[in-house]
This record gives sequence, C-alpha cells and structure tokens, in this order.
Amino acid sequence: MDGSPDDVSVYAPAVGLTIFSPELREKSFLARKQDYLRSAENIIGLKRGLLSEVEAAERTATEVTSSAGDYNLTIIDFQQMFEAAVREAAGLCGVLGRLYHVPGAHDIAPEDISIDWGNGVLYDEDKTWADYKDMVARGLLKPEIALGWRFGMPAETEADLAAIRQKYMPQLQQQADGE
Repeated sequence: MDGSPDDVSVYAPAVGLTIFSPELREKSFLARKQDYLRSAENIIGLKRGLLSEVEAAERTATEVTSSAGDYNLTIIDFQQMFEAAVREAAGLCGVLGRLYHVPGAHDIAPEDISIDWGNGVLYDEDKTWADYKDMVARGLLKPEIALGWRFGMPAETEADLAAIRQKYMPQLQQQADGE
C-alpha cells in the first residue's frame, strides 16, 4: 500500500455494505408506491396521474370544474363504477344471507340502494335546487318534478306527480279535489 500503480487499493473504490440508508429506503418505497398507483390507474381506467401524481394534479375547485372535462368525467366514471360495485355486492350479500339462513336476510334490488355523494366540487345540490326553483318560477318546470328531485321521489308518471302533490302540496291537492 505504497501508492504505486501496482497497488490495487489506489484504483479500487471503497466497497462496503451500507446497513441502513433512510434516503435510499424512502426513494425505493416511493418509487414502488408510484408504480402501484400507476398500475391501479391503468386497471380501473382513471386518467394518468390522478392517483400516482397527486402533488402534480392538485387543483382548485374552479380549475376542476372548468377543465377540459377529463378530470370531471373521470371522477363521475369512478363514482358510477363504485355505485355499480356496491349494488352488486349488496345483492350478493342478500343471496348469501338467505343461503346461510341469516335472520332477516332478503333479496336486495339494485334500485333499493341509494348513494349520495353530497355537495362537493363536482356537484352542488344547493345550486341545482336554486336552478330548479328558478325554472319553476319561470314556468319551465312543473313544481312536482322539482319537489320529486329534492325529496328523492319518482316523478315519471301522473300517479307519481299526484303522490308528490298529496304529500308536499296539500293546498293544491285540496283545490284539485274540490273542483
């Protein structure tokens, strides 16, 4: 080890084992996590970066609703897929409950399940209600349809509309019965 060119230790880098390296461990973990999230995006059909690059995809509510529509549609598509999965799982639970004789188990129809995503960036129930009331005031929408939407009642047939009038518009129903 005299430093001469024949001395191997001069040219050979110091080789050793690093027992613990937090930086290397964290980078490896984050890279693996990003890869898993990208795979999940591909499998369920989400727009690239929604899960895997959250920091890069942060947006304000205005940016989300005014974007080209890709982000908005992706969220709506995801919600629809989730709702379909919940309906299918609930139906399966009803069948399994009856199969195993669970007390009170019964078939669950998909229309019996209601999922409300609430007010948020993509959907504002209060704004929609205000729009419906404005349309009723201008004569563009029947009040029964607006009330049916507001209280989650069907409003497709004349019988549905009559049920809404009876429950939420008793004075109007009394006038119609009196004539």
